[in-house]
Amino acid sequence: MASALSMSDSDFLAGRMRFTGGGGPVINEGALQGQFIGLIGGTVENRGSILANEVVLAAGSAVVIDRAGKGEIRVMIDGQVAEPREMGEVGSGLSDNVDESGDSFGGEASAGEGASSGATETNNDTAPVDAHVELSAALGQMSQDLTLESSALGTVANQGVIEASGIHGGTVIAQGTQVGQYGTIHADGSVGDGGNIQLVASDAVLLGADSITTANAGLHGAGGQIVVVGDDTAVIEAGARLEARGGSESGDGGFVETSGHRSFLIGSMPDVGASAGRGGTWLIDPTDINIVAGVGGGIINTQVTENTLYSSDISSFLENTGSLTITTDSLDIELGNITWESGADVTWTATHDLSLNADNNIFFNGTIVAANGNVEFNAQEAIELNGNLSTDGGNVDLTAGGALTVAGVVESAGGNIALEGSTIGLGADVNAGAGNVDLTTTAGAIAQTAGTLTGNALTFTSADAVTLGSLAVASAAGTSVGNITLGNTGALDVKGLDSQGGDIDVAAGGMLTVADAVKSSGGDIALEGTTMDLAADVNAGAGDVELTGTTGEIVGSGRVMANRLTADSMSGISLNTTLEELAASVRGTGNIVILQSGGSDLAVSQATTFAGNIEIISMDAGLTIETVRAVGDATLTAAGDLDVDGVVQAQDQITMTAGTGGTGSLRFNSLLAETIQAGAHDDILMGEADADTALFTAGGSVMDNGSMLNVGHISIQAGGDVGSAAMPIGLNVNQIDHIAGNDIYLTQNRGGPLMLDTILANGRLELRVPHGMIWDANDGLMPVLNIAAASVLFDANQVGQQDNPLELEVPGTLTLQNNSGLPYASGYVWANMSNSEAGELAPLDPAHIPGLVILNGQVVAGQEIVPPDVPRKPRRSSHLPSAGSADRAVPDVGDDVMREVFRTEIYFTESPEMKLRLGVFGSPFFYHYLLQIREPVAHGLMDYALYGDAQITAARQLPVSANQTISKRKFKTVGDDI
Repeated sequence: MASALSMSDSDFLAGRMRFTGGGGPVINEGALQGQFIGLIGGTVENRGSILANEVVLAAGSAVVIDRAGKGEIRVMIDGQVAEPREMGEVGSGLSDNVDESGDSFGGEASAGEGASSGATETNNDTAPVDAHVELSAALGQMSQDLTLESSALGTVANQGVIEASGIHGGTVIAQGTQVGQYGTIHADGSVGDGGNIQLVASDAVLLGADSITTANAGLHGAGGQIVVVGDDTAVIEAGARLEARGGSESGDGGFVETSGHRSFLIGSMPDVGASAGRGGTWLIDPTDINIVAGVGGGIINTQVTENTLYSSDISSFLENTGSLTITTDSLDIELGNITWESGADVTWTATHDLSLNADNNIFFNGTIVAANGNVEFNAQEAIELNGNLSTDGGNVDLTAGGALTVAGVVESAGGNIALEGSTIGLGADVNAGAGNVDLTTTAGAIAQTAGTLTGNALTFTSADAVTLGSLAVASAAGTSVGNITLGNTGALDVKGLDSQGGDIDVAAGGMLTVADAVKSSGGDIALEGTTMDLAADVNAGAGDVELTGTTGEIVGSGRVMANRLTADSMSGISLNTTLEELAASVRGTGNIVILQSGGSDLAVSQATTFAGNIEIISMDAGLTIETVRAVGDATLTAAGDLDVDGVVQAQDQITMTAGTGGTGSLRFNSLLAETIQAGAHDDILMGEADADTALFTAGGSVMDNGSMLNVGHISIQAGGDVGSAAMPIGLNVNQIDHIAGNDIYLTQNRGGPLMLDTILANGRLELRVPHGMIWDANDGLMPVLNIAAASVLFDANQVGQQDNPLELEVPGTLTLQNNSGLPYASGYVWANMSNSEAGELAPLDPAHIPGLVILNGQVVAGQEIVPPDVPRKPRRSSHLPSAGSADRAVPDVGDDVMREVFRTEIYFTESPEMKLRLGVFGSPFFYHYLLQIREPVAHGLMDYALYGDAQITAARQLPVSANQTISKRKFKTVGDDI
C-alpha cells in the first residue's frame, strides 16, 4: 500500500483503511507485482507495469478501502465514484475465468447498482495468473485542449503497461473525472474469451495515437468488452488501437463503445472482427448525430455540437469489421436526434447488424442495403422513414415512441419486419417476402394510404383503427380498439382478429381461411374471398356479419355469432351459427346448410339457391321464415315454433318440422313445391300450398288461416281437429289420400270429382264439394273403407258412383246436402254403410237431394229425374246410324261461369250422324264438361264423361277445347245400349 494521503492513528489501530488530507501524486515507474497493490493519491499515474491479483489505483482527496463480507475490496473516493457503463446483455457471454481444473484465475470487478455508496468492488481471488486492475479518480478539472494533465485532481492516466491477460481475459476499470490511456492495456484471453476494459470519465476520456487497448479472445472464445465513455467528450486519436476480436479458431467478435455525450472525435475505428465467427458490435453514443454522404478517413466531428458520421465509413466498418450501434442521449439543448441525410447510402454484404437508437427522433432520408445483416431503428419519439431500406433476409425492426411514418420502401426478402409506434402511417411498399410483418401501435391507428404490404404472416396490435387496404400476405392476425380493414390481393389465412368495439372488414383476392377467432365487440364483420373456410368462430356480438364467396363456397366448422348474418356465395354455404337473423343466397350451383344453436329464434329474411338445396336447422329455439327459394329441396327444422311469414318455394320437395325440442307449432303462409312434407309437435296453422303431393302431420290440431291448398294428392294426420266448422280446411285438390283427426272439416273449392281414399275422424266429418262429386279413388274391385266417422255431412253434387260406391262406417248420423244450385241430375248418392244399422240418414231436403240416394244397393230416398221438353226415343241399335244428321247446339260459355259445371243431356235420334259443339271457356285443368249419355236403367243413369278427341269412356275426364266437332267415329259402343 502506497498513499500520498494521511491516515489517523485511530483508523490505523482499528484496522480501517481511511485516507484523507494531502493530495500529492502517486506515480509508478517501476514493475510492481504482488497479491495486493494499492496506489492512493490526489492523482495516480502508472508509467511502469503492474501485475497483481488485487490492485487499487485511487485518486482523490478522501479514499476509503475495505472488504465486504465475502472478502471483496470496496473503494470509495470523495464519497462517490463515477459509475462504469452498464453493458446489459453484452457482457453476459464473458468467461467466468475458470479453467478445466476448476481453479479461478484472476478477478473481475463491477460497480453495479448495489454499490449505492459509490464503492467499487473487486474479487479476492488469490491466483496470480489473470490480474484485475482498477483505476479510480474523483471529480477534478480538465484542460480545454483535451490534453490530460497528470497534476489535475481526479485524473487517472496510464502511460505504461497494465496486464490483465490470462487463459481468459481479466478486467480493467479506470474511472475518474479525466481518464487518459496513452500506454498499453491488455485483457486478452490466451485460450478463451477476451476480458473487460472500462475507461469511463465524468468529463473527458482520451486515447492517444500510440495507445493499445485490447480484449481479444484466444483460440476459442468471444471477444471481450471495451467501453470508452466521456460524459462530455471522447477522443480516439488516429492510430489508436481498440480490439475485441473473436478467437482465432472459433468465436464471435466482442463489443466496443466509443461515446462522447456532447461531442466526439474518432480517428480510428475499432476492430471487433472474428476470423471464424460473426463480427462484434461497435456502439457510438453521442447527443445529436448526423449521418452524411462521403468518406471521413475515420469518423470525425465537424463541430463540438454537431457530431457527424460518414456513410462510406459506416459501410466499410459493417462490411469488414462488425456490427454498428449508434445511440444518442438528450443533454441540455441537444435533443438526441439521429438525422440520416439524403444521398448517404450505406451498403454491406457481411453478416453484421446496424442499430440506430435515438433519445428523440430518427429522420431517415438516405438508403440502406444490407445483404445479410439486420437493421434496427429505435426512437423515443418519432421515426420518419423517407428513404428506402432493404435487407436480403435480415430482419427490420422500426420502433418509435411517437409516430412511425413509412414513406420509403421497406424490404426484407424473407426476413421479418416489425413496425411499432404510437401511430403507424404506411405510404409505400412494405415487403417481407416469405417473412412476417408485425405492426403495433400504442396510442393510435394503423393507416395505409399507399403501397402494398407483402409477407407471409401479418400480425398487428392497434390502439385504434387498422386500415390496410392493399395486402399480399398469406395470413393475418391482430387486435384493435377501433376498426380493422384488410384488403389482400391473394389467398389469406386469418389467424385471429379482435376489434374491441370497431368493425372488421377483410377482403381476399383468393381463398379466405379463418384459422383463429375473428371477433368484434358489437362492431360489424365483413369477410370476402373467392372461397371461404371458417375453421374458427366469427363473433360480432350484437353486430352483423357479412360473408361473401365471390367464385366459390362458404363453409366452416367454426360458429358465426351475430345479430344478423348475410351470406352470399357462388357455390354453396354450410355454416354453424348463433344468430338473430339470416339472409343467404347461392348464385351458382350449391346448397345452403345452416345449423343454428343457442340464442333466441332465428329469423330468415331470405335464403335462395339457383341450383341446390336449402337446409336450415334451429337446434335450440324457433325459426321464422320470410323467404326461402330453392331450385332443389328445402328443409326447415326448429326445436320450437316454425313460422313462415312469407313463402317457401322449392323445385322438388319442402320438408318442415317444428318442435324437435319437445314443443312447437308450425304456421305457414305460402308453400310451393312438387312435394310437401310438414310436421309439428303441436299444432299446424295452414296457409296456401301448391304441390303435387302434400303430407301434414301434427301432434295437435291442423287449422286453416283462410287460404287454399292447391294440391294434387293430400294427406293430413292430426292428434286434434282438422279444420273447424267456422274455418274448414280449404282444398283445391284432385285426391285425398289420407286424412285423420278428431273432428274434420273440409271444403273442396273446385269443380269436378274429388277422389277420396280414406278419411278417419274420431268425431264429426264435414266434407263439402258444392260444385262437384266425391268419388272413390280405388278401382272398386275390392271394397276399401273410405270414411270412418262418428257422424258425417256430405255437401256435394254427387257422392260415389253406381259401379263404385263409397264405403262408409258411420255409427252416427249421415247428412246429405247439395248446395250447388245445379238443377238436373244432381244429388245422386251411391254408398255402402258397413255400420248402417247403427247409423241413420238425416232427413233429406228434396231441393238439396233431388236425385237418388242408394245405400248398400237400396234406394233409400229420391227419384229418377227426367228433364223437361226432351222426348224419349226408343232404342234403335247398338251402333249409330251412318246416314242423316241432327245437331243440337250448345251455347258458348264465357268468363261469367268460371269454375262452374255446364251440363246438358243428349238423347240419340234416328239421325245418321250427330255433331256436338261444346263452347266451354276456361282452363281444362280445373273445369270439365260432363256429357251424360242417357239410357234407361233400373234406377239411374249410365254416365260418360266427354273430353277432347278421346273416345267416350265411362267415368273418364279429359280436357275439352272450344268448338270441337266430335263425329261418330270417336264413339264406341258399351254393350247394346247406345
